[in-house]
Amino acid sequence: MPGTLKLAVSLLVLYGLTGLAQVVLLGIATEWVDRVSLVKEASRLVLTLLLAWGLLTRRGWAWWVAVVATGAFGVLAAVAFAGLFGFGGRGASLTSVGGVMAMVVLFSLIGAFVLLVLPQSRRAF
Repeated sequence: MPGTLKLAVSLLVLYGLTGLAQVVLLGIATEWVDRVSLVKEASRLVLTLLLAWGLLTRRGWAWWVAVVATGAFGVLAAVAFAGLFGFGGRGASLTSVGGVMAMVVLFSLIGAFVLLVLPQSRRAF
């Protein structure tokens, strides 16, 4: 299995874990947990783990779904990131927990996409 594929899977799992961690940290900070957000992020983690399993077992469907999902969500994350920080947004700071989480999400999605479309990764399927 190519190293690029292993790293892409790691970044995909990091993306899933980041969303859940953000909800948990926000719940700790505010002493209130939004159950809907918690279920949504837990579901996202389960889906990313399923996708990671598919990639590690070299299922063809997993590569296609991962490329489309990381590409689409990566673009959405870039637009959201630019809206928060690039266009004079004052809602968060790059050094805040939300800013760090936004950077992790952005770079994990874009990184996974780039690694998945490399020829070494594609040949594994």
